[in-house]
Amino acid sequence: MRRLDSSLVFGLLVTILAQAAASATVKLRAAPQKFREFYAIDDARIPINIRNQLAKPARTARRGST
Repeated sequence: MRRLDSSLVFGLLVTILAQAAASATVKLRAAPQKFREFYAIDDARIPINIRNQLAKPARTARRGST
């Protein structure tokens, strides 16, 4: 009987703590970040079509949408 009572109390305690944790409010806020890497123009990791565009920037430059 004592074992049943202690497991019942433990279950009730876990339930109460779970409800308390679930009701805790989490506030998220924006944290903008910028990640960028710099490569040499002739770096093998740059795709060939991008390298070709970099070789002739005046010809392939586009104006923004505004």
